[in-house]
Amino acid sequence: MQIFTVSNIIAFVSGVAMFGALAFLPQYLQLVHGVSATVSGLLLLPLLVGLLIMSIGSGRYISSSGNYRWFPLVGTILVTAGLALLTTIGAHTSLGLISIYIFRLRSRPGPLHAGAHSRRPELRAMAQLGVATSSVTFFRSMGGALGASALGAVLTSRIAAEFPHFLPAAVLASGGDKVSQLVQSQPR
Repeated sequence: MQIFTVSNIIAFVSGVAMFGALAFLPQYLQLVHGVSATVSGLLLLPLLVGLLIMSIGSGRYISSSGNYRWFPLVGTILVTAGLALLTTIGAHTSLGLISIYIFRLRSRPGPLHAGAHSRRPELRAMAQLGVATSSVTFFRSMGGALGASALGAVLTSRIAAEFPHFLPAAVLASGGDKVSQLVQSQPR
């Protein structure tokens, strides 16, 4: 029961962190760097590469060695470090460096979730495996919904409060393209 509960808590917290952070990266790329929505999506491809590599690698390691206990702890620490890297990006951070940070962030949930998912068959009878799997998925989804909405509220309130202090009224009235042009024209 304890591992089942811990798996659900880890899933919820990782949902808050991951979906909350990743929901706003495309906006950052479009508003600050002035890229199109398509390019913004392509710049998020390192997410998939990191997830693919780490999920396969950690799953194979756990299957061959049976060692799973350290994955949730190390995964949580590495997700926290990846999120900390994202807090260092600014208006003049290169797109290449941002892609590296995105890769490092998304390569972390592979080991984070591998430990939680691999032990559920031992925790629950096979008849309850579907319930155990769906509960972790549910808590991750709920964490993601709460994280994205909470961080969206924070972002909206901060943008509304800060933009008038830093941007001329003419730039604000012209929309996102002019905002990104003004940001990029500022000295580093």
